[in-house]
Amino acid sequence: MLNFHKLTFFLNQQSGSCVVITEVDLTIIRQSLKALGITKKLLIYPAMGEFPYDPSPVSATHAAERIKTLEHLKDQNFCLLISPLAWFEKRPIVADTLHQPFTIHKDDTLTHRHLSDVLILYSFQNTDTVSCPGQYAIRGDRVDLFPPNTTHPVRIDFFGDTVESIKAFDPISQKSVSTIQKITLRPANEFLINQSHIDFYRENYASQISETGREIAENMIAKTTNKNWKHLWPLFYKDGYHLSHFWKNTPSIFIEPTINLKKTWENIQNAYVRDSDQGRFILPVNRVYYFKE
Repeated sequence: MLNFHKLTFFLNQQSGSCVVITEVDLTIIRQSLKALGITKKLLIYPAMGEFPYDPSPVSATHAAERIKTLEHLKDQNFCLLISPLAWFEKRPIVADTLHQPFTIHKDDTLTHRHLSDVLILYSFQNTDTVSCPGQYAIRGDRVDLFPPNTTHPVRIDFFGDTVESIKAFDPISQKSVSTIQKITLRPANEFLINQSHIDFYRENYASQISETGREIAENMIAKTTNKNWKHLWPLFYKDGYHLSHFWKNTPSIFIEPTINLKKTWENIQNAYVRDSDQGRFILPVNRVYYFKE
């Protein structure tokens, strides 16, 4: 069993950033390290699924955590908590998705249509009530939304096309928590599809993949499905990189003693063979994962 006291002491002794590869629930280990007085910024990076090529959608909470983490990987003195499966995942260049902030200031002129277009582009989900990151709701002159990079959802009140007020609120009580002057929106999905991505897919893959694959890809373009999307991003992006590509300085790596990374890699390869034999449309292992001990 992981000794949190010893781990906290070890991490605090490290002069720079650290990566902890662990099978312990990332939220639990973050809470424990905080309670024990860790001095580093804690980031968590959940895997895209519970198992390799997991077709179920990424939860809104996990997606938000991954996006927050990607924003801070070039910071100094962080501690990244990551699962063995997530350690092997590839992803596209961060600039493709995260360097597209959209900032709204109080008193800005902004039409509801423009804001709706941005939220759709950023893969926010339209709901009746906002409770999770990546959701938004429009009711008359009021727009509630929950950016993945904020702690609380935000309520924007309009007077015509003018942003009259911006307030953070509690999603349970619906009461305002604070008044703010601006909010910067980040995409709710790591893997956005814009026209350049669509052009890349149609030029390089549309004629090469199976009919089933083309149907899934077209549904992804039309945003009529969120299944399979996270493991099919290489259809729309030119290059994929290991997470280590995105941090500034090489951190210290701590691997929980019970973890066998080679076994995790074998599980990924076996999952590809099994799912491919069953006729599921998935991409080869080296397109989605990268073997890095």
